[in-house]
Amino acid sequence: MPIGERHLLSWLHLSDLHFGHGDTTYGWDQKTVLSLLKSDVEKALREWPELPRPQAILVTGDIAFSGGKRDKTEYQDADAFFRELIALLGLKPEDVYLVPGNHDVQRDVAKDLVEQVRQDPGALNTLLKSGAQREALYTRQANYKRFADGFAERNLDAWSSNVEVPSFGKIELVGLNTALVSNDNQDRGNLVLSGEQRYLLSNVKGRVRLVLTHHPFEDGWLRDEGALRAMAQQSLTVHLCGHMHDPRVNLVSQAGGHNHVRVVAAAAHRDPKETGANKDSHGYNFASLMVDARGNLQLRTWPRRWFPHWNCFRVDHLGVPDRRFYDDKSLMTGLVGSGLVMDGPEKTHIVGVHFWGSPLIRWGELLHNKRNLEIFGIAARELFDQPNSTEVKALLNRGGKVHVVLADPRIKANMTRYDEDFGKPLGDRSRKVVEALKLLMELRSQLDEPSRLSVGLTRHSFKYSAYRIDGDVLFVPYRMSPGKNAVDTPALIFDARSSVVTRCLGPDLDELLAGATALTETVYKEALGSAL
Repeated sequence: MPIGERHLLSWLHLSDLHFGHGDTTYGWDQKTVLSLLKSDVEKALREWPELPRPQAILVTGDIAFSGGKRDKTEYQDADAFFRELIALLGLKPEDVYLVPGNHDVQRDVAKDLVEQVRQDPGALNTLLKSGAQREALYTRQANYKRFADGFAERNLDAWSSNVEVPSFGKIELVGLNTALVSNDNQDRGNLVLSGEQRYLLSNVKGRVRLVLTHHPFEDGWLRDEGALRAMAQQSLTVHLCGHMHDPRVNLVSQAGGHNHVRVVAAAAHRDPKETGANKDSHGYNFASLMVDARGNLQLRTWPRRWFPHWNCFRVDHLGVPDRRFYDDKSLMTGLVGSGLVMDGPEKTHIVGVHFWGSPLIRWGELLHNKRNLEIFGIAARELFDQPNSTEVKALLNRGGKVHVVLADPRIKANMTRYDEDFGKPLGDRSRKVVEALKLLMELRSQLDEPSRLSVGLTRHSFKYSAYRIDGDVLFVPYRMSPGKNAVDTPALIFDARSSVVTRCLGPDLDELLAGATALTETVYKEALGSAL
């Protein structure tokens, strides 16, 4: 993760698993795909350092196929699947948030009440007010409710929960049961939300909301979807849903400086009998609400899609920009409490302002009488080539130490993303890192105690440079915009009392320093070879 970015809440989004669907052959295919889905989650978290570990699992319906009516093991199998996923992620059952779908309904129960609501949508509120009729409606999803209670006790028709994020505020999760009167192939246009559900949707409590439903508020499923969309869009809201089986992420711009994002999940296991080019397109996604280094609130999604040709999940390239692994949607621009500017009582202590790549950065003054210099993310030529290398050598010769952490040039995906973001030819960043490594190795060979200069490579990519001097002063150039001249890029110097250092940048740099792989002769030769 580039320095200065901050993940507020991260999750795994699943939908439309359909346990109990199909014949024996279908069942084995489903078991295989979902087993490989779990393996894909584990592998992604192990091998993908930029991916945040999910803090929750959000499930938007159709866990079973018939509400546990057709096959008594539907929810037993689902329970076993989620328990294994929870253990894999190191979560607790109460970290799983669920809403039911139309396949979580026992359709032969209380059909007369469903028909009554279809004739008169306002009758739903009357039915829910009557104890006997409410229980009759709830019985249609009783098996789902028993299953859901094993993870987190929620009201069947609507629930809300709050997550408090330090130095940001409250994130509200809202779950709505759009399948309460779902029954058959005539559902489209006949589904309605109760008054309580609509109240919960419109009663904004948190700074940001995640709204979970099975059906989208589009494509005509809900009778009054236009009004529901307006309710959902009146705050910073991410609407997660399923049902359509084809994934998409839509950004809706709003007046007042904020946006609304709709995330329609792929089916975790889709019926191969469905028509269309994407009939085998099982999928899921990782996602995170995050603040970038400029303080913009974003939803970042990492969509995963099943490719039957390779019998595995891979990046869904239809859902991300070309040659990327993720997609960003901006919810709000402006400083919202993270990145390089923090809100709250702490102050940001700026020691000075310089311009990256210009003579205005006087390294002789910065390093005067210093003993320890830590450098992150740069090509390093600025400091290890003349005239600045004289100052670095002087620091080393007086017994000081220099620690350098660079992005690993052998990881081509990271290098390619950097080149694309900054409008450079492919391979430009790899070449610059290798040139820096040559300078560092040459300098180390000139030292009486080479151990004073340590070099490490990290799997993380960098959009910043950062310098920590004696653990007290941190110098951080701003991220350059593509095509922007380096000498016009402003940079700041913070001291250790700055909130940005103590709460964000400092811990990030500690982790990078501790996790970097030491540059040995073998690794150095591999890095040189990777740039050829």
